Amino acid sequence: MEVVSLCLVSLAVFLVMRTFRSSYQHATDVFGCNLHLPNELALLWIVGPALLLALLLHPNLNGNFLTDVSWTFALYVEAVAIFPQLIMFQRKGGEVDSFVSHFVFSIGCARLMHFVRFRPCFCVFFDDGC
Repeated sequence: MEVVSLCLVSLAVFLVMRTFRSSYQHATDVFGCNLHLPNELALLWIVGPALLLALLLHPNLNGNFLTDVSWTFALYVEAVAIFPQLIMFQRKGGEVDSFVSHFVFSIGCARLMHFVRFRPCFCVFFDDGC
């Protein structure tokens, strides 16, 4: 299953970088502009805090520090990865295609459902039990 996921992500990156490159709107992609970073490095404002938080707050699932931090880091990044897209929507004046807005809304609902499902199990992941 993970190989299929890796292939699909690779295909998506290829399509974004090659096939649909002409649809990129540089004028509205200003995520790093207010952060005093070039657009290419603006992702550090998402990845950096997520990594720091993962290093400080991570469960002890299998006693392996690297896998525990990696899993937690991926979880934290996934939770905030939509922020640059939301900022781009705001810069465009809120005008987006209906399928894009439905996609973003469904991602938000999925994150909420993930939280609702994960919250009761949260204490299990820590040694002291909460």
